[in-house]
Amino acid sequence: MVEQQHQRQMVASHFRAVSTGWGPRYEGRPRKMSDLDLQLRRENVQRLLEAAAGRTALPMRVVDLGCGAGNVLDHVSRDLVRVIGVDVVPEMVKQAALDHPGDSFLVADASKLPVRPESVDAVTCVGVLEYLTDPLSALNTIWRGLKPGGFLIVSFPNKSSLFRTLSGWETTAERALLQVRDRLLGRPRADSGRPVYSHTQWSVPTAKTMLQHAGFSIESVRLQTFGLWGWVGRMRPALWLSRQLSSVLGREGVLSRRLGCTVVMLARKPSRNPT
Repeated sequence: MVEQQHQRQMVASHFRAVSTGWGPRYEGRPRKMSDLDLQLRRENVQRLLEAAAGRTALPMRVVDLGCGAGNVLDHVSRDLVRVIGVDVVPEMVKQAALDHPGDSFLVADASKLPVRPESVDAVTCVGVLEYLTDPLSALNTIWRGLKPGGFLIVSFPNKSSLFRTLSGWETTAERALLQVRDRLLGRPRADSGRPVYSHTQWSVPTAKTMLQHAGFSIESVRLQTFGLWGWVGRMRPALWLSRQLSSVLGREGVLSRRLGCTVVMLARKPSRNPT
């Protein structure tokens, strides 16, 4: 319990600090690989959600769990969806409500989804599970809130990604060089004051197993963001190449599972009367 509270406090502190600058990262030309990852993730989520909308009554009641500044569903027609955004960070919820007056937003924890059982057509949960100490509990909560036949669109950082591994080495080397520079110049450490929290990653098979353990069936898998996240990931050619590879290698395959940094999955809660 103490570990869960500490993790939640550190994650909330981080996203509270970036709340006002989070939304603009989704628009325009990405400045770094993490910006591109946000944009590609939104594109995949919207593509999967719009496809799901053709298989259920409209408008769909959608919970955007971990909604942040509310940008993930920006370009989805509100004729298709009615959005309820949920986030644990009040500052994010406030920003989302200001920017999206037609949607509803609530402050709540991922493990305590504020909806009635079997009342939601779809849940989007992107950039969330990796920050939770008990992601399966959140998936079980989502399961209870979804109608039979309801959809879950969820993302995972890909533990098997060679680009993620190399990016970790690159970032460690960059941080060490910055610390040497700051020590020589008598400056505070470059990473001082940063909140420290865990960030879990999953391989594609492990992510599938966790979803299936929670009772979901997997319907679609997309992989994205093929590039380094440090200094190299701020170069325009690297960003351009990553987007092109995300288009070409986006479907699940041996190569995409070994390279893609982020996984987006469409899963479904079985209907009571499967067809």
